[in-house]
Amino acid sequence: MAHDMDLTEAERWQRQVAEGEKPFSKAPYPTPPPFWKHFTRANIERLKSAPADEPLPYDLLVLRPPPPPPPSHDSYLAFDKPNPIDTTPELPSADTLLFDPSDPDLNHAVVLSRLTKSLLLNFLEFSAILADAPTERDEKMEDIQRLVKNIIVVINMYRPHQARESVKEMLQGMLDDGQREIDESDRLQGEVKGFLESVQAWNEDATKTANANGLIHTNGHNTQNGTSDEESAEVTEARRLWRIVHDVAGEEVST
Repeated sequence: MAHDMDLTEAERWQRQVAEGEKPFSKAPYPTPPPFWKHFTRANIERLKSAPADEPLPYDLLVLRPPPPPPPSHDSYLAFDKPNPIDTTPELPSADTLLFDPSDPDLNHAVVLSRLTKSLLLNFLEFSAILADAPTERDEKMEDIQRLVKNIIVVINMYRPHQARESVKEMLQGMLDDGQREIDESDRLQGEVKGFLESVQAWNEDATKTANANGLIHTNGHNTQNGTSDEESAEVTEARRLWRIVHDVAGEEVST
C-alpha cells in the first residue's frame, strides 16, 4: 500500500491499464491519459535540447511518440485488433452462384433486378415462417444468405462499368463548360464587331458631311471660306475616337 502511495498519478494509471483494470471515471466521456499535463512549452523546449543518447525522465519521455508498428501487407490494426487485408477476394463456389459470371451475354441490371425481387420474396416467406414455425427458419435463412452473396457478386462485377460511366460524365461536363465559354466568347466578339462597324459608319457619315460643307484638311488646319479650326472639332474628335477604337482592337487605321 505504501508503495502505491509513492507512485505518481500517471504511473498508477499505466499500472491499472497493464493489469487490465479500467480507471473509474464519473465523466460522460473517457478522460484523457494523465500525461497530457506534461505537454507544456517548457517541457517541449527541454525535449528539444535533451541529448538523444541519454535516457529521458518520465515527464519528457511521454512527449515522445512511440515508434510506428512495422508495415504489414497482410493485415492492418484497428482498435488494437489486426484485420486481414483481402486484396483478391474470391468468388463464391459454383454451388452458391445462381448465374454464370463468365457468360458474355450477361446483363447485370436484369440479374440484379431478379435477385432483388427474389430477396424480397424470401424475406416475406421468412417473416411468415417466424410467425408460424420459428424452429424451421434455418433453411430460409440459408436461402437469404445465398441471395445476398449473389447480389454482392453482381454489384462488384458492375463496378468497372460504373467507374467508366462516372469518368465519361465528368469529361462530358468539362466539354460542356468549354463549349459554353466558346459560345460566350463568340457572342462578345459579335457585339464588339457590331460596335466597330457602327463606329466606322458614323465616322464615314461625319466625313461625308464635313466634305459636303466644304471642310478641307490641309496641314492640320481646317478652312471653310476663312472659318477657324474650331468649326471642324467634331470631325477631328470623330477621327481620334476611331483611331483609339482600332488601336484597342489591334487594327491599323489609314489616315
